[in-house]
Amino acid sequence: MKACVVGCAGKMGSEIVKAILEYPEDFSINSGIVSYKSQHIGRDIGEVIGMPKLGFAATDKIPANCDMVIDFSTPKAALSHAEFCAEHNMSYITGVTGLSERQLLRLEELAMRIPLFYSPNMSFAINLMAALVEKVSAYLGSEYDIEILEMHHNQKLDAPSGTALLLGKAAANGRGLELKNHIALDRNKKRKPNDIGFASLRGGDVIGEHKVIFAGTGERLELAHIDTKRSVFAHGALKAAKWLSQQKPGKLYSMKDMLSL
Repeated sequence: MKACVVGCAGKMGSEIVKAILEYPEDFSINSGIVSYKSQHIGRDIGEVIGMPKLGFAATDKIPANCDMVIDFSTPKAALSHAEFCAEHNMSYITGVTGLSERQLLRLEELAMRIPLFYSPNMSFAINLMAALVEKVSAYLGSEYDIEILEMHHNQKLDAPSGTALLLGKAAANGRGLELKNHIALDRNKKRKPNDIGFASLRGGDVIGEHKVIFAGTGERLELAHIDTKRSVFAHGALKAAKWLSQQKPGKLYSMKDMLSL
């Protein structure tokens, strides 16, 4: 499968490129995309990410002859790339976080035309955690307060993180709630029943830490996940890409579909 990696000069994009090179039987790198303002345009992708030359230069345009696009760029750019894939009948995989509800709805529409996969976190373990959070939330009920704590590096743009919101939605689903109606970001007031609280920490080079706390009277249960390598997300994205190549358009696929959670 000929893959185009969007955001190839970034932290996640470079990991995706390196991971693809580990699966030559499944993937080949068709192209690497950077911002039209990037100083890397025209440079060999290998040199950009600190590897030997790979034989193709970074560009700011997706070629029309690839099989799939793997995108870890920005919300605005991601929607544009998904539209391009729909026009050229390419599969699209994205792990971009910070997408608005309107942007997600548009991805759902485009998923009717092409195989499209979206997950704010490509780690298998974090998606298993989300499934556990949903079950625990249902079992413990509203007498247990839910708090979600997340920490990331000091350059992260969105808060709460996409993964924290994924866990929050799982907690809300467990109780038959809509997260948007129970999300608690302003903590300068008394907690209401079924509030799902979020706290976001930013500092250093933390890749990602997430904890879901179920606090009851006299006890609490905590589920936690810690990322120590970005390569976990890269390999997860490629497994998702391989799985997506066997799927047909018709729905916006996620890790939940892939892992049958």
